[in-house]
Amino acid sequence: MNILMLAWLFWPHVGGVEKHVEQVGRILVSRGHRLKVITVRHDHDLPVHAEHGGIEIHRYPKQRLDRWERRGVARWLLSQRHLVRWADVVHCHDFFTFNYWYFPLLFRYPRKPVYLTFHGFEESYPLWQKDVLMRRIDTYLTRGNISIGKFIPAWYRTRYTYISYGGVEVPAEVPRPPDANRALFVGRLAPDTGLPLYVDALVRLGREHGLRLKLDICGDGPLRRTIADAAARHDLDISFHGFVRDPERHLAETRFAFASSYLAILEAMAWRRPVFAVYQNPLKRDYLLLMPDAHRMMFVASGGTGLAESVAACCRGEIDTGPMIERAHAFAGEHSWERLADMYLDLYAGRGRLHKPPCLPGGDSVR
Repeated sequence: MNILMLAWLFWPHVGGVEKHVEQVGRILVSRGHRLKVITVRHDHDLPVHAEHGGIEIHRYPKQRLDRWERRGVARWLLSQRHLVRWADVVHCHDFFTFNYWYFPLLFRYPRKPVYLTFHGFEESYPLWQKDVLMRRIDTYLTRGNISIGKFIPAWYRTRYTYISYGGVEVPAEVPRPPDANRALFVGRLAPDTGLPLYVDALVRLGREHGLRLKLDICGDGPLRRTIADAAARHDLDISFHGFVRDPERHLAETRFAFASSYLAILEAMAWRRPVFAVYQNPLKRDYLLLMPDAHRMMFVASGGTGLAESVAACCRGEIDTGPMIERAHAFAGEHSWERLADMYLDLYAGRGRLHKPPCLPGGDSVR
């Protein structure tokens, strides 16, 4: 099968969607399928055409980091429509690649099977009505979709073919966690990842519980300076490592995982590290708690106070995390990259059916 995927960013850029596309693509290629990825050129040193792991990469020649840039990419894609003709199926990752990149080609090739993966949500809350409406319409213009998280059909009221929580590689052996009070955060340094709440928990651990926790941060983003200033102001032990392609080395050296994104959560579960997740609004709450059996697999708190209490209880041995870690590890084992690739092939084969969205959570969800 000839598969064409559209993704805003792709290898060698580091990120959750980038790793998702790379890992699924690698498995599809290993099974004899042919895959081409259309993406932007996030670094001017990158070639326009490249190959990685058997995946053929076609980059928009201008250096663009604004994913909402429409006309340039759409016009360029029209000039590259031979790639669409080559493909048996087209798969868009996140709704903006479909609406802003592929949409003009939808009418030129009306019989071409097009699929979507909804990966996440906008950083703003409440949700914009426009974004909700666009996603709903997209489910009627495509053959099927994969929603990464049950919160997507619940909040956006979108029909869905499959729900997944991503993929992970589960190591055959995992070293015992160190006894030192050390935590790891993996993700963007941005408000929607809950990083300020984790820092607040570190402050409360020292002030209210007499505990000092070292925090390693793998990632980067607009809050780096703010977090560094807070660390200096409160004498916190925080180390910045920048974006890390594979966080396994850091997971091996940590006792706790501070994770509020699906990929980071699954990686921590695969390494048998207790997961501490935080939310700052009802949308992020359901992002976490609509995961199957969430409360029995990880600690979920609405702020720094609750998070600090849970970490302190674990440090003092007041909570037996063994059963929680085992349930979480089993959950990670059910979400291998191989199984996720199977889901993509089932989607293309038409084995799934579109489901109605689940009940909308309480509260005002759109504006």
